[in-house]
Amino acid sequence: MFVAAGIMWGSYTALLRHWSIPVLEGTSAVASISALTAAVAIGPWAWTSLSAAAPNMVPTQILMQGLVGGVFSVVALVATLRSVSAQTAAMLPIFTPAAAMMIAWAALGTRPAPVELLGAAIVCGGLALRHSSHGARRRDVQRGSLCVDRGGLGRGA
Repeated sequence: MFVAAGIMWGSYTALLRHWSIPVLEGTSAVASISALTAAVAIGPWAWTSLSAAAPNMVPTQILMQGLVGGVFSVVALVATLRSVSAQTAAMLPIFTPAAAMMIAWAALGTRPAPVELLGAAIVCGGLALRHSSHGARRRDVQRGSLCVDRGGLGRGA
C-alpha cells in the first residue's frame, strides 16, 4: 500500500509539472473532488460517530480536517515541491513526523519520549548534513575544484 501511494504521489507531481497545470488550480481540483468523494463514500458509516459528537465540533472538524488538512495542506506541499530541488523534496516526507511531533509538543504539551526525540534529532541531523554537503559541493563546483568527467571524454580526474 505504501509503495502504491508513493507511486501515485510521484506520478501526480510529475504530471502536474509535465502538463504545466497551475499548482493552485490543479491541486485544489484534485483535493476537493477527493474530499467530496470520501465524504459521500464514508458518510453513511460515520453517522453514529457524528451524532455522538458535540454539535459545534462537527463543523470545526469538517473545516480543519477536510479543508485545511485535505485541501490546503496538499496545495502548500505541491507549491513547496515546485520551488525546491528534487533532493530537498525527497527529504520533506521524512522530516514531517519530526516536525509534527515538535508542533504537538509546543501547542498541546504532548511531551515526546526520549526515543522519539532521538529519532527527530537523527532526521534533523540528516537534513542538516544533506544541506551542508550539498552547499559544499555547490561551492566546489563554482570554484572549479571539483573534477567532473563531462560527457565521458576523460577530462575529469
